[in-house]
Amino acid sequence: MVVPDLIFSLFVALVIGVVFAGIILRKGPRRGFFWFFLLIFLAIFAAGIWGKPLGAPLSADNWLPFVAAGVLMALLLTFLAPRYPKVKRDAQLDRARTMAILDKIERDKKIAALAYISLSLFSRVAIIVLVAVIIARYLL
Repeated sequence: MVVPDLIFSLFVALVIGVVFAGIILRKGPRRGFFWFFLLIFLAIFAAGIWGKPLGAPLSADNWLPFVAAGVLMALLLTFLAPRYPKVKRDAQLDRARTMAILDKIERDKKIAALAYISLSLFSRVAIIVLVAVIIARYLL
């Protein structure tokens, strides 16, 4: 049963990942899509194999844990992602306003670095825990 669960988890993770990437209208490169996809895939696979009730292979109670876990993990990761506010461009800035804007940019960079470190730690811990849960399911 490993292969069908794995293939179905990959399919659901791909669909949910593409839908959420399309919903988040962010311009520029999407550098974090691989990690986003990996976390969603592992969450779907772990929830699907642990939450799978006995029943017909194509019944709703069999695939619902896969989809529910994927949507919940995608929502969680979407809400945890840092937001980048739009910056208004002003043609005429005096020195004091320019210095205030530069100070704010420096503070925002420090906050972004802290957010990056904490999200990196969260994603690594989540990956380790999800892989351990998947391995435990097939060993037990």
